[in-house]
Amino acid sequence: MPAETVHLTRQALYELVWAEPMRTLAARYDISDVGLAKTCRRMGIPVPGRGHWRQQETGHPTTRARLPALPAGAGPDLRGVTLTLRASRVTTGVPTVGTDGVTPPATPAARQAAYEAEPRHRIAVAATLEAAAPLHPLVRQTQAALAGVPADDRGLLRPFVREGFVPVRLIGDPARYDAEVRRWERARPSRPTAALEVLVTTAGVDRALRILDALLKALEERGFPVHSALRTGPAGRPSGYIAARWGDESGLAGRPPMPSVMTRVEVGDQDVFLLLREVVSKVPRPPAPATPAAGQRGRALVAPYALPPDLPAYEHVGSGRFVLTIPHTPGNYPAHWVWEEGRRRSGPLEEALNDVVVAVVAAADDFRRWREEAEARRREAEDRSRREWEEQRRRAAEAARAQQLEAEAAAWARAAHIRGYVAAVRAAAESSPSAPLVEWLAWAEAYVDRLDPLPNRLRP
Repeated sequence: MPAETVHLTRQALYELVWAEPMRTLAARYDISDVGLAKTCRRMGIPVPGRGHWRQQETGHPTTRARLPALPAGAGPDLRGVTLTLRASRVTTGVPTVGTDGVTPPATPAARQAAYEAEPRHRIAVAATLEAAAPLHPLVRQTQAALAGVPADDRGLLRPFVREGFVPVRLIGDPARYDAEVRRWERARPSRPTAALEVLVTTAGVDRALRILDALLKALEERGFPVHSALRTGPAGRPSGYIAARWGDESGLAGRPPMPSVMTRVEVGDQDVFLLLREVVSKVPRPPAPATPAAGQRGRALVAPYALPPDLPAYEHVGSGRFVLTIPHTPGNYPAHWVWEEGRRRSGPLEEALNDVVVAVVAAADDFRRWREEAEARRREAEDRSRREWEEQRRRAAEAARAQQLEAEAAAWARAAHIRGYVAAVRAAAESSPSAPLVEWLAWAEAYVDRLDPLPNRLRP
């Protein structure tokens, strides 16, 4: 029987080596764990370090190294590898994918990577928006939400939806700021109700919409619905995620925060968020020519660099390079996964959309595991608090009983001492007690009986 082989892309092999120990993975194929580790090093695939799997077994948190991008001119030997399945794995009753005898990957991300590695599942981005028609509904709404919106201080556009933020730059003059806010508030009824989280320059809008359209269609085709939602912070101050991404959106002092849109992908019971933005460069603003001086008609004198007080000394220029980010949650930063064009010689984002889908599934799996671990830690903390509270109650009750015992013993000793004195007085005056003494003896004995705790303790 001829040996069967399986071709693994670089992304699929990366998911596999982080799903189970190298020795367990190598046992499926006709290769040793040392040889498989050498293959990963040759392809630039990071592998788990010493003690990684032991930490997972003992419940300690672990981190997964990111897969670096390959150079643009990397050959096919760095983009995939063909491995031979062991005969025992082919002939035994191990579960397979289809009829090719391949053992199913251990994690959802590895299974998704194997799916995305097939050429027929390659995600293609249309050359124009007309070629992508009909656009995804959220992409069409995002296009409308970006229309007519002024650029912010960095030259970037943000979608303006009906219930979202007001696209007004922070202005030092409160009157001008209020006038701009009122102008955009009047435009709310005509704005779309939803949009995607995208932050690009005017020149990058067309390309961003085409990328998002291809990505959203692919995600929903794979069973991962995409939604738009609003994100805002508590009254008077934006949340940490807003402050990290956009700065203080509360406007001038005392103004409430303004919500922003976010892109939410449902992966089973877990939400994953996406952010597409464009990298901008900060360049000095050129000085303006001065007014010609007297006797210098027709000549422009270059004045020292001076700008109006509300005009910054620098301007931002779009670079055309996109960054796609998967943040940890809407309230956490930095990102869990980032694809940045041009960094470490990575290619265009259009060629990485299949990797984005795999990253979404991997992030959902990580977030789900972290959520379960956090829930387990919360329950453990609650159990620990309950046990500590019960122990405190037990100790308090024990201390109260000991204090009562000591008080009763002291009262009993005092009563015995007084009773002895009263008995001595009665014995001394037994021959001829006077009427006042008889009365005093009766009162003293009654007082000792009230003071003595022994009768009450013996009472059932």
